[in-house]
Formats: sequence, C-alpha cells, structure tokens
Amino acid sequence: MIRYAGRSILVAGALLAGQSIFAAGIDGQVLDDVAAPITGAMVTLTRADGLYSETVYSNNKGVFHLDTKLEGKLMLRARAPRFADSQQTIDVSAKSAAKADFKMRRLTAPNELSDGETGSAQFKRLKFKSEKQKQDFQNDCLSCHQIGNERTRRALPKEYWNVTVERMLGFVGSSDKQTLADYVELLSTAFDGKPYVVEQSTDVAPETLRAKITEWKLPGAIIAHDGEVNPKDGRFYLVDGDAVFITDPVTNKTETVPVPALNIPLGGNFPAMGLPIPIGMNQSRHGMHSLQYGPDGLFYITSALGGTITSFDPKSREFKDYPVGGSRVFLQKTLGAVT
Repeated sequence: MIRYAGRSILVAGALLAGQSIFAAGIDGQVLDDVAAPITGAMVTLTRADGLYSETVYSNNKGVFHLDTKLEGKLMLRARAPRFADSQQTIDVSAKSAAKADFKMRRLTAPNELSDGETGSAQFKRLKFKSEKQKQDFQNDCLSCHQIGNERTRRALPKEYWNVTVERMLGFVGSSDKQTLADYVELLSTAFDGKPYVVEQSTDVAPETLRAKITEWKLPGAIIAHDGEVNPKDGRFYLVDGDAVFITDPVTNKTETVPVPALNIPLGGNFPAMGLPIPIGMNQSRHGMHSLQYGPDGLFYITSALGGTITSFDPKSREFKDYPVGGSRVFLQKTLGAVT
C-alpha cells in the first residue's frame, strides 16, 4: 500500500494542478452509541476494485467532508480507537452531494479492546531480562516482523515459537541456541491468549483533522518497500518480490513490471548459503527490497534473495543485474558512492 498524507500529498497535488480535481462531495457525522460526536475518526472511501481509497478525519463535532472524483456504489468505512468499525455502501454521483452518517459502538469487552491495541502496546507484554536483551530482540526481530498481530497475540505452543524464532534468527545469520531459547520463552509467556489492555492517549492533533490520505493498493504485492518518485514522469515506483510497481497518481492506476530471472534461481542465493527462505518467497528469485533513483535516470534495486543490485530503466523497462561484493567500482561510477 502506498500512502501519502499531510505535506507529502503535495507531490500528487502538484501533478493535479489545473485539472478539475473534485467531482463529488460527501458530508456526514460520526457519533458514538449515545449520540456524542467522535473527534478524529478516519472516514475512508474505497473504489469498487479495492485498489484506491481516500480518507479524511471527523472534526471536534464529529463532522467530516470528503471531496472525491470517484463515482458509483462505493464502500465508506469509519474507524476510531476503542470503537467497533462501521461501514456502509454509498452511491456517489458527480451531479449531487452525498450524505452518510455513522453511529459507532464503543468497545467494552476486554478481548475486543485487546485486539484493537497497537503493536507498540502489544510490545509492552514482553518482559525482558535486561535493556540489552530488549535492544537485541528489537534488532533481531522487529526490523521485519510485527508483534501482537492477529496470529502472534494468540496462545501458541513453544514448538510454534521455536520454528518461527529460529527462522527469524536465521535471517540475521544467528544460530545461538541460548538466544533462541530465551526468545521462545519470552514470546510464549507474553502471548498467553488472555486479553491485554493498556491506557493509551487517543488525542488528535488539530493538523491531523485537516489532512487527507490517498492510498493506492498494489495488486499482488505482499510487502512493498521504500517508494520513490520519478521526477521525470511524476509516478511512484515501488518493488516487491519479483516485480516493480509503477503508480500514476493522476489516473490512480498501477502498472506491474515483472523482473526477469537474470540467471537467479528460485529462492535466490539463500539455499546455497544454508539460510531459510522467507515465508512466501519460495517462488521468488530476487526478493526485491528497496530502490533508489540514480542521477543517470535509472532505479537501483536491492535484490535481497539474489544478492545483487539490479538497475531498472523506467523508459525502456529494461533490467540489468550486478553481483554484490568485491570491487566498489560499480557503485562509485553509478551512484557516486565512496563508502
């Protein structure tokens, strides 16, 4: 998912300047179950194919206004901390304004409140032996994985955690048995299936209430990383697995450009190195992770599985692979890197 909010939306806004941006308006109010206004509720309008959405916030009177170019029968959803989500189908037309009100149920059951807690709140469940263990765990695990999601917050046997943690540690090249045992004990003790609720502030900054969030869902992507804007065509470029995704913020359409094999086997170089292949990457060769726009107009992409740097020409759609290791001449010539 690509998201742009606040000042970042200026990138798309500049591209749309001079055009007829808004075709329809949606007005409404978000109230709780005793008819009190909810401040800062997120109200999201989603296109029928689910690949594009627009979000605004309700103000201190619970009122929201959303200008949109979308038309037809669309899904409108309201979300707020400590409230059950609410959604409805709305018929949007450019010829008339639309009205949509929400009445949201306040959560009171401990299990509902616990399931709605943020990842940072769920992280508080973990009782570390020391600050060093906490820092090591964050480095080893949280750089790629989320704590307290729907799967991990359930009560799971130690056997499950052993397999999962061993895989995570394998990604960072660690085979220390004591670290493995400590992490398994830490996680299996913390996530015992019981509700966990902490006090968190739900205050909303005034600037947030004026924001509009535009989101583009990338078709077929799992975990897209580190988007870049091409200054020459104004499109957003992201990578995931073995594909480059190019999103046009004017048409709100995404083009998927598959990366050729480039002599990289399935699983990349992980099997040859004795490392576990990340979940869902068995059919991937490159495991594209991030990209950087270069001064030569090409994108340079890290191939996490293949162990290479891959260049991509946004004009010709051509790819070229460069093995990593040895001389730094390639990076110095193309990116000006001297580190």
